[in-house]
Amino acid sequence: MEEEAQTDEGKEVIKVDKNISIDLDKIKKEAKKQENKLPVFNEEDNNEINIEDYQEGSKVSHEKYGEGEIVKVIQYGTRCLLQIEFPEVGKRLLDPKIAKLSLVE
Repeated sequence: MEEEAQTDEGKEVIKVDKNISIDLDKIKKEAKKQENKLPVFNEEDNNEINIEDYQEGSKVSHEKYGEGEIVKVIQYGTRCLLQIEFPEVGKRLLDPKIAKLSLVE
């Protein structure tokens, strides 16, 4: 399978074979649309979560990762991230307002 970059009708394309070509201009345009887009989450959606409930050493449960222990609480502005050590998957950095976490007693 030989790939070669060509200009086809003013477009930069890669010809994989006679039936398959990749439009690089289209890929570049789509990538530019995605640049600098950060997800925006509505603060009001998760008002029932109290960030002070999450302390280093607390045990939490996550539906995907299972039970883990909070290793570090990182606060910035009005937001918070939790570094959690899960025995099966290792450390994960999760936002308690987004991740569906529950405290384990």
